[in-house]
Amino acid sequence: MKIEMNINPDADEKITVSAKQMTPELTEFIQEVEYRFNKPRFNGKLNGHVYPIDLQNVVQFIVIDKVVHAITVKNQQLVMSERLYQIEEGVGQQFVRISKSEIINLEFIDYLKLEPNGMVKLYMKNGNVTYASRRYLKTIKERLSL
Repeated sequence: MKIEMNINPDADEKITVSAKQMTPELTEFIQEVEYRFNKPRFNGKLNGHVYPIDLQNVVQFIVIDKVVHAITVKNQQLVMSERLYQIEEGVGQQFVRISKSEIINLEFIDYLKLEPNGMVKLYMKNGNVTYASRRYLKTIKERLSL
């Protein structure tokens, strides 16, 4: 693949991709570029203060008592005002839904273990352990190339 760049102060900012056909790699590249330029802005509350959330530091989004929490690398739990489906729509390819009440960051999976009941036990790099429901197993396998 060739990359051409044209620096022109008067030009509109845009990225053009020319390809013979759409491939999974190209689709992922386009989604990642769109995410970088249209990065969602999320805020979370902790101890009465509102903090901007850097998605690179979020291990998982989880619903606890009907309230969405962002769990960070440092195991901080920030309360979100958005619903889980809104977060799912706004985050990039590095996140995947693993149950009705949880979205995880693929970058923070330490390892997986298949349980006898068919569920997948996920060990996260921050020490948390969670489970993926069978309903989302196909999507998880595709995203992890398993």
